Amino acid sequence: MDNLNELITRAQAGDSEAEIAVLQGFAKMVKTIAFSYFVTCADRDSEDLVQVGMIALMRAVRTYKIGGDASFETYATHCVKNAIIDELRKSPAPSVPLEEVDDGTLSAPPPSLSWLAEAISSVLSDGERQVLELRLEAMSYAEIARELGIEKKKVDNLIASAKRKLKKFLGD
Repeated sequence: MDNLNELITRAQAGDSEAEIAVLQGFAKMVKTIAFSYFVTCADRDSEDLVQVGMIALMRAVRTYKIGGDASFETYATHCVKNAIIDELRKSPAPSVPLEEVDDGTLSAPPPSLSWLAEAISSVLSDGERQVLELRLEAMSYAEIARELGIEKKKVDNLIASAKRKLKKFLGD
């Protein structure tokens, strides 16, 4: 923790090497957050969301107050999530059918995770589903390849195929 605070202090003083060290140390967290939003908002490219998250992480390094109530990880996570959500809000929302509520007003039905899980199961092959689940656990392509005993290129192909199928399924 002290080492992290020291790096942040140096980065805030203009030490670019310290800033890069912090960014590299939290890059996996950013990718995990970005990919979780990518899966639920398939109309965006996951790399675009990672880029937005990394910019937010840079901002977090520069604005974090050492000795405050929150740890840097908590603060950075909050900053990254908010930046990605703000970016997603810039896109037009997908059309959702309305339903009548008990009080006579209309509202969008709440998203159903079980429906989404069933849809993913029906649309994706076993390999695509396995790779996607491991990717959601923030595993890299190389880690997934080792875990499943397949080539890294096969992992890339399965993710690309799953992404195409999910976009098509979601009507994109």
